[in-house]
Amino acid sequence: MTSPFTSLFTSRTKRTERKRVEAITTFLGHLKTHPFAVATSQDPQKTHAHLNLQDLVAKANRLKRSVKHPSLQDLSRLISTPQPHFAMIDIRSITGVSHTQTNYVGNLYALPETMRFGTHKVDFGPFDNAGMAKLRAAVYAEFSNETCKANPYFRITEVRWSGKRIAHNAGAARRFSLWRRLAPNDRIKALIHPLELDLAALETLLTDWRIVYASSSGEISKAYYAMHVLWTDGILALDYDRSVRTKAGEDYWIIPLPHKVPAGLQEAFAELHAKLNVDALEDPLREVCEARSLALRSSKQ
Repeated sequence: MTSPFTSLFTSRTKRTERKRVEAITTFLGHLKTHPFAVATSQDPQKTHAHLNLQDLVAKANRLKRSVKHPSLQDLSRLISTPQPHFAMIDIRSITGVSHTQTNYVGNLYALPETMRFGTHKVDFGPFDNAGMAKLRAAVYAEFSNETCKANPYFRITEVRWSGKRIAHNAGAARRFSLWRRLAPNDRIKALIHPLELDLAALETLLTDWRIVYASSSGEISKAYYAMHVLWTDGILALDYDRSVRTKAGEDYWIIPLPHKVPAGLQEAFAELHAKLNVDALEDPLREVCEARSLALRSSKQ
């Protein structure tokens, strides 16, 4: 015979679950009326993809101090930074710079490859030995903190999952691009700052979650907050402090895959994930997988 306390507990559990499902359904309804849209505040040609991923990881680290969510632990350990080390590397292995006037930091081939000697006109080369020495000195003056010493070096961020190498600079990006073109066999001394990907954390995240960076309407904020109170391990906006707002904003959203949602909502979430694909929303974890694939395929050529 079932005790009254057991019956009461079961009744409360069912009532709580019903309220939770209703709150999720209400949020999904609002999302259909005011769907996520592509975030357009940043031009992907004018930034480095790993910086966006680092931003995502940093936000997860900050949020996990105040919000308990099963994805945040793996997300916060997704990137590690092994000890920097010196190495001699091919100048052609540098794929980007940290700063440019035109902002095409990740595409050195898009930069005008020019050099101006004093008051002379812009020159595209080729240069004699003296001209190349001037060109190298001009680049080191902006790229290296060791210009007063006999053995200067470049500071390089090495994104190991994509094969990208980004040189830290204050200027001279165009001259560096010109140097790469005119002397492609040069080797440079570099202090490598590696970025590693935790593949176990990535696999766990991809097994249970979808993360998108999207623009969302302020019209969904109240429904989101009402749902989050009842479903703390479900959909999560990483900029949680700004989740209740009246204006549109761009956020990272962590969305569970269908097998992680309450019974009866799997089909609705399958439709949601299909729409996220069709609407071409930024998916940082999928971009990481594509970058790894491209790097691995390129290394076989």
